[in-house]
Amino acid sequence: MARKALPSSSLTAAVRTHFGLTQEELGRFVGVSGAVVAHVEAGRR
Repeated sequence: MARKALPSSSLTAAVRTHFGLTQEELGRFVGVSGAVVAHVEAGRR
């Protein structure tokens, strides 16, 4: 059974949300994929 995603409390997510960026857009801006941004926000990297 899939679990629901919890909102991230990371600084990365807060800054991204403040500027209205998606994970993909932020990733493109810093030169990584959106998946890497997701991993950072989830605390896996």
